[in-house]
Amino acid sequence: MVTVADVMTKDVVTIEGDKTVLEAAKTMRLKKFSSLVVTDKGKTAGIVTERDLVRKVLAEDRDPNKLLIYQIMSTELITTTPETSIENAAKVMTEQRVRRLPVMKNKKLVGIITASDIARHLSDATSSIEMLLRSLRKSPNHI
Repeated sequence: MVTVADVMTKDVVTIEGDKTVLEAAKTMRLKKFSSLVVTDKGKTAGIVTERDLVRKVLAEDRDPNKLLIYQIMSTELITTTPETSIENAAKVMTEQRVRRLPVMKNKKLVGIITASDIARHLSDATSSIEMLLRSLRKSPNHI
């Protein structure tokens, strides 16, 4: 069974909730991430995504220099554990209509898994199966 730990991103980019939205946007650009886990004094407090920036800041013509992350972040975090199967993680994402799940172990953030991570894993697995089937077809001992 492939687990969340096998495909998650371990180096999660975090930002304190009292930083400005502009700082969050710059961090996302610099780190090449579409979301940041928001912390409050080192504890996981929420998540802010590019979608939040568009819908809650740009579309409402709010000033990203004055607006703080905690004012726009999502606080109802849906999380998973490293031991969860990727199938179950994908099911939770689908049911809850989220694209990313912070990964928690003993109440501590240890990673993040995204729909892209799962899709990448499935694509890699499919490619491996296709290569195996091609090599079996070429084998003279093929059953």
